Amino acid sequence: LAFDKTGTLTEGRPQVIDIHAIDDQHELLNCAARLESGSRHPLALGIAKEAERRQISFTPFDNVQQIPGKGLIASDEQIVGGSANFLKEQGVLLPNIQEDTTASAVHFSKNGRFLGTITLKDIARSEADAALSLLRYRGYSTLLLSGDLPGSVKRLSESLMIDKWL
Repeated sequence: LAFDKTGTLTEGRPQVIDIHAIDDQHELLNCAARLESGSRHPLALGIAKEAERRQISFTPFDNVQQIPGKGLIASDEQIVGGSANFLKEQGVLLPNIQEDTTASAVHFSKNGRFLGTITLKDIARSEADAALSLLRYRGYSTLLLSGDLPGSVKRLSESLMIDKWL
């Protein structure tokens, strides 16, 4: 049996697990929340929720351009958020970043200056382990399908004892 990862075997609501700011963590989270708050992407929702949890008030940017699979740009304030490669494409000089391959990292810059990285992780649904155990007991093999980072998919498949992942 094949399963999708996000929202099926996981909560589908990634949570912020780390905020690494070059200078000011408040500025990083404020810019990130302003940029991401108009998006329905699960990572964007996780970032906005973390800003709210920390009681950081923010006003969403009006003019945000979404580049699918890469990131977001608020052109009026020159805020960029997305993958490391996307920021590099925008001319941002990034420090040597060693990313957690089992989590999702979103990088941010303002006016071409790197602000930092927010790392998020999605957790397995509480009932996923029991459901998969029952399927294994009944002789089914399992397959996890996901377009997420390979390390994240591998971590989840190992923790839930899924037979194969793609």
